[in-house]
Parts: sequence; C-alpha cells; structure tokens
Amino acid sequence: MKFPEAIQPFLRKHRISVLAVVNEQGNPHGATLHYAFDESKGSFIFFTRKHTLKYKAVEKGTQKSSLVIGFSEEEFATMQLHGE
Repeated sequence: MKFPEAIQPFLRKHRISVLAVVNEQGNPHGATLHYAFDESKGSFIFFTRKHTLKYKAVEKGTQKSSLVIGFSEEEFATMQLHGE
C-alpha cells in the first residue's frame, strides 16, 4: 500500500504501534509492538516473538486486524488502519 507523501514523515517518526487481532477463540487481542515502515513497498514490518498471541493470529492468515500508530501527548495525532 502506498501512502501519500504527507503521511510518510509521520510513519518515519513513530516506531511503536498497537496491533489488535482476533485470537483463536474469536476474541479481540491488542498489544503494543515495534514496527518499521518500508517506504519503497508501502509495507509495515513488525517485531514480535513467535509465542505471542498476536503472532499466532497473524500467522493463521486472513484475520481482521487494526493498527494504531502515534502516541505523543504533544502531537495528539494517530494513524489508524484496518484490514486483514
């Protein structure tokens, strides 16, 4: 996914996000995690361990998820994405 140029500085500035996924029991699970953003591909790279609930949910495939980036008390801005 390509993001407009105006959004890319925001993605470069932040490195922590909240990823919310659906776990094996069908319940929502949200957790913080570090990410990197690959501007050339327009994709996010997440850093987590394989034993975590979020990893297991993502590994299963087409689960609905939500990603929130931006946690600054000075900025009061977030970026929210939803998808599978």
